Parts: sequence; structure tokens; C-alpha cells
Amino acid sequence: MNADSPSFQARNFPFLFFLENLVLCAFTFYLPRAPPKTILGFMDTDKAPRAWELLSEAPVADCKVFKIVKRTLRHPDGRTGDFYVNRSADWVQAAALSDSGDPSDPFVLLVNQYRFGSARTSWEFPGGIVEEGEPPEAAAARELLEETGYAGGSPRLLASYSPNPALHENLAHFVVIENCRRVAHPRWDSNEEIQSRLVRASGLWPMVKSGEIYHSIAINCAFFLEKFLAGAFGGNAGGGACR
Repeated sequence: MNADSPSFQARNFPFLFFLENLVLCAFTFYLPRAPPKTILGFMDTDKAPRAWELLSEAPVADCKVFKIVKRTLRHPDGRTGDFYVNRSADWVQAAALSDSGDPSDPFVLLVNQYRFGSARTSWEFPGGIVEEGEPPEAAAARELLEETGYAGGSPRLLASYSPNPALHENLAHFVVIENCRRVAHPRWDSNEEIQSRLVRASGLWPMVKSGEIYHSIAINCAFFLEKFLAGAFGGNAGGGACR
């Protein structure tokens, strides 16, 4: 009987239907699979992001200690956008250490001052703005002396990091100064009023947990200091770990 005849097809329809679906399922199983869709659609999340090209830059506001600029940028795929950047000088924080009798848990000098942004006082590490052309180590020693009247041995730059790369283009520097002691009276700016306190290094994290230390940069400094005292930085004072 001819396989193309209607009677043959009718008699063998169940078998032919089963065979057709079996072949189709096997073929489908061995086909290369496309990557699954993400929530955002077909996006290659394994590819590194590409840099945007700067088309123009314009000042928006000059706020004395920082400036706001608008940057118009273009992505390699042709998209353009306006982005606002906080342009500030670099910042520095000094971990001023004094002998406590326990090298693994020295005294650390903290300062407490009123912060106009949060509208409350804030326990922090001494620090401030790095002047143009000034090395971070020199800025740390200067700010320490001005705010507290303390001075110590040779400053060591341990880390430089971005406070917020989404909005800021500056760096914050963490400097350790050992063998500190009071050598002079503080020299505050006209709007400064600063309380100083020596605390054990082991007491920093309880102050973070209690909310006494809530400044994100001060919390970073507490982390770096803990690693420094544990020997994580070794004898390398280059500060390249977080640059």
C-alpha cells in the first residue's frame, strides 16, 4: 500500500503523530539554548561597561568649598545625557595614635563637632581639605595640629578612596600618625567648635554601633585603622591599597 494513500495515513495516524512529536522533542532538546531573559530584557550582564565621552562641561554653582558642574556625555552606542558632578578638593583624615601600654589597642584621638548638613554633632577623625599642591600626609599633620593641638611622628598614607564616585570626583585620604601628644593650643576656624577625646581603638566599633560615629568617612577610617593594627598594611606606607 502506498504510504501517501489516505487509507494508510488514517490507519497509522496515531503512530505517525507519536513519531513526529518524538523527533521534534529530540531535535528541540539538542538545539543550542539562548541565554535566559533578564528582568531588563536581553542584556549582556557579563560585559564590562564602556566609558562615556565628554562632550561639554559647564559650571552650575560655586559654593565656596565645592562647585557643581554639568557634564554632557555620550555613550558609544550614541546615547547622550547630562550629569551633575560635585567638584571638591581632596579630603584627608588623620588617625592620631598615642601609647596606651598595649600596642594592639592604642589610644586614638577623636574630634566632635557640629555638622550643618545633619544638624547634629559628629564624632570623627581629625581632618579637612587638602590644599592645592599639598601632599595628603602634610595636610593630615596640619589639620591635626589646627583642630586639636596634637602632633606626632612621620605621617603614613595608608589608603586613598572615592567618597562617592557617582557624584564626586575627589578622593579621601587616610593617614596614620603615631606617637601623638599635645604640643600647642588648637587654632580653629571662625565657625569651628571642637571637642577632643582619646579613646581606645577597640572602642571605635561600639561608637559606630551606638550611632556616636555615623559619618561614613569616619567609619571607613575605623575599618582601615583596625586593619592597620592587625598588620594588614605591613611595612608598606604607600597607600596604594584602595587608590
